[in-house]
Amino acid sequence: MAGAPSASPETHAINRQHIALIAQALAKLPERTKRVFELYQIEGYSHRMIADELAISTSLVYILIHEAMNHCRNALRSCTKE
Repeated sequence: MAGAPSASPETHAINRQHIALIAQALAKLPERTKRVFELYQIEGYSHRMIADELAISTSLVYILIHEAMNHCRNALRSCTKE
């Protein structure tokens, strides 16, 4: 965007650190949970599309997304407490 202030080097460093923490957190998840999260957050699949793709219920999709989000959130919280 023209005229929009750019982020400071410190902000970029913090963002890179957060991305690394999230990647580490996702790597620790069970494969199916990680795959559901990736399909939802990165690929933009709906709950129904994920359920169909992985042959699981939409309820389980919701639960797995929730678990992955909580896991990432906790990883970020642990970083900010240090």
